[in-house]
This record gives sequence, structure tokens and C-alpha cells, in this order.
Amino acid sequence: MADIYFQCRCGKHLAVDEQGIGQQVRCPACGTQFMVPSAAVQWACEHCGAFMLATAEMRATTVQCQACDGEVQVPPAPERPVQPATPAAQTENLAELLHKVFKHCPRCNERLPAKTKQCPHCGYVFLRRSARPLIIGLLALLILALAGAAWLRGGACLRALRPPPALPAATQPEPLAAAIPEAPEPIMPAADLPSSAPDLEEVNLPLISQEQWQARLAAARKLMGKQLDRAHPRYREGETLRLNQLNGLILHGIHAGASASGLTLLTADEQNTPVEFKDLDLFDRLKTDPDFRMTWLEVQSAALSRSSLEEEGYQLPTLTSVASRMEALAWADPQAQYQEAQQHYQRKDYAGALLYFQAAAQQQQPAAQYALGVMNYQGVGLRANRKEGLQWLVQAAAQGSEKAERYLEQLKISSGARQQLLQQVQARQDSKRREEAVELKAYAKPLQP
Repeated sequence: MADIYFQCRCGKHLAVDEQGIGQQVRCPACGTQFMVPSAAVQWACEHCGAFMLATAEMRATTVQCQACDGEVQVPPAPERPVQPATPAAQTENLAELLHKVFKHCPRCNERLPAKTKQCPHCGYVFLRRSARPLIIGLLALLILALAGAAWLRGGACLRALRPPPALPAATQPEPLAAAIPEAPEPIMPAADLPSSAPDLEEVNLPLISQEQWQARLAAARKLMGKQLDRAHPRYREGETLRLNQLNGLILHGIHAGASASGLTLLTADEQNTPVEFKDLDLFDRLKTDPDFRMTWLEVQSAALSRSSLEEEGYQLPTLTSVASRMEALAWADPQAQYQEAQQHYQRKDYAGALLYFQAAAQQQQPAAQYALGVMNYQGVGLRANRKEGLQWLVQAAAQGSEKAERYLEQLKISSGARQQLLQQVQARQDSKRREEAVELKAYAKPLQP
């Protein structure tokens, strides 16, 4: 996968993934919204060999490689040998060359390269007119063929002109909106719970006390904090950053300071560019936003504490046995975490939604596993990771999620591939669970009855 480098009208150099070609983006410097142009230059990084793309206006400029952060010069335009010619021949050759190399947009009259398919100024599509005669010709041939068949077969004309049977639905993955159900109904108070709700005292398992829960939670914070610092270390002021935004843009610059809502990047053109925390993807927000990092640590620590205590045979409060959803969240109930993720998703806080979906999915909540798989597969809130998305989808399908089963069928994932992927995921999760249990015992004290 390569990145394409291009320039905004204000002069700022930008870079996005090549999948963003033809999509609308917004310049972080001037706020202008425009379409990412197509590539005109392709070459390999002289430092790491990574494949790179750039527009024609970026020739002979210096850019920064996304793979190795090294400075690379875009290849200049090749020089063509000049052949002597008479003034009349020169004028004729120049006119012919301009006619071959350039063309004018019929809508805005801007001069464009001859191979341009869509005008970047007004959006006019050149293939629209050239494809129309071909479509008309094909339709005329189809009508002539049907008329000839009717003339030869007599009564077969009516059968030939009958509309074809309805085709099955297109085998495209279910849209992301279908992955997240509607907002949950308000949680009923404890006095209004149905009589069939489970009672903690009726189950023959030891009940966890508040002191035992807080002791295990403190140990889990130490363990998860160590893992977080190792996997996603915080960015420091003065460090060179490469930030991925939710709109697909990639920002480069030096960390020039942070505020409560964002940070400032000193870009290559010596300009201070403000960046909001809420506009960053999940992993970059973990490294830059201290409040979001603390929330992630609390939610993941509570989920790990609940899982470990349930494996030890303790019983913890659930969403149906407490008075409010916030109290169930404090006890890391997976159903409450799933509903909290829904609220964040509907507010378009995709990083917050991923946080709670991940906590609930790790506690084997099938709806959260399905939603987390779709967001990873489609790249919502973070860069698309199809392998990670399929791993969560097969786990949700194995627990009976009909949506996950239908999604995998639309992706044409065979049952054998699902089973193999599920075995790999379960083996890795069992290994991780054993390692966390050993490390957690090093931090936690034995629970007193």
C-alpha cells in the first residue's frame, strides 16, 4: 500500500493513503475542501524501497517517506531533446502537441491534461459523453436481437420481453450502520425489573465485596498500565509525529505543545497547525490525549478484573441486578459496556465506541464482537485492519450472532477458513489469558473471604 503526496492551493504539502484518490478531504491549514488528485509520478524510496506516488506539481520537491520518515526528492520531469525546426513547423508542432497533451473542460473552460477523466475544478466527468454512444449502441443491438428472435419464433416474443426474475441481493458487506443497533431503551430502576431477573443471592457462588473488587482493580491498573506504556507510549513535546485523522489525512510535524482539547504541530513550512484530539484515530488518540488514555486504562482494567474474578468462581453484579447502567459500568458488566459504546457511536465518537466495544468483546459479548469486527474491517475510527476484523467476526458467529454469520457469508469466507481462524484466535487468547493471570498474581494480594 502506497501513499500519494499532493499540494493544496494554499501551498501546504499533504499525504494520504492511495485509497483516498478521488475522495473529498479538507486541508488542515486553510480548511479548503477538495478532491484528492490522481498520481502522475511513481517511484521507490531510496532509503527503504517503499513504493511512493505524487502529483505532477510535486516534481522536484522534497517529501518525507511514510515508511522510514526519510527525506526523499520527487523525480523531476524528464528532459526531452530539442530538435531544430523552421518557425512554421515549430508553430504547427506546438499546436499539435498542445492538442495532444491538453484539453479544455466544456463546463469551466480550464485547461487540463488530455488523460484527465474528471475535472478537479468543477467535477465534470469526461467519460460521461464518450460512454453514452456506446451504451445507446448496445441497447439498440439488444432491441434488434429481441425483435429478430420474436419474428423468428412468433409467440416467443412475449416470453422474451418479460422482465427477468428478481436478482438476489448484491453480495456486499452489510453497511456499518446495520452493525450498530438503535439506541438502547432506558434502563429500568431496580423496583421495575421483571420478576425473572436473576437474583445474586439465589446463585450458589461467593459474592464479591467492594473491598475485594477495589483490591483486584488496583492490581489490574498496574498490569494494564504497564502494557499500555509498552504498546502505545505517549508522545512527548518536541518529538516528530505522524498523526492519522479520521478523515484519512496524515499530518506530519513536531509536537509543539498540547492543551485540554488538542495539540499543536509545527509543520515543515514553519506553521503551527492545531489538531483536535477528537479528530484522531484510536491509537494516535491514546498516545496524545491524557484524559482518553486514563479512561481506556480504567475501562480495560475493570474488564480484566471482572474476567479474572469470574474465572476464580466469584459472582459479580450484572446490568439486571443493579439500579442503573452507570453502576453496572463500574462493575464492568459487558452488556452495560456495549450500551455505552452505542451511545458513543451515535455521537460519532468512534474512538470512545471502540474503547467500550473492545472491553465488552474481550468478555465474550457477541454483539460487541460483531460491531468491533465491522469497524476494524471497514476502518471506522482507526485504519482498516481486515484480518483483525475477521477475527472478531468469526468469534461473534461462533457464539450465535446471526449478523456476523450473514456478514461472513457476504464476504464469501468458507466454513473451513472460519474454523481455522477461530482456532488460531482461541489459542492466542488462551495464551494471553494465562500470561495475564500470572502477571496479575504478582500485583494482586490473595482475596480474603
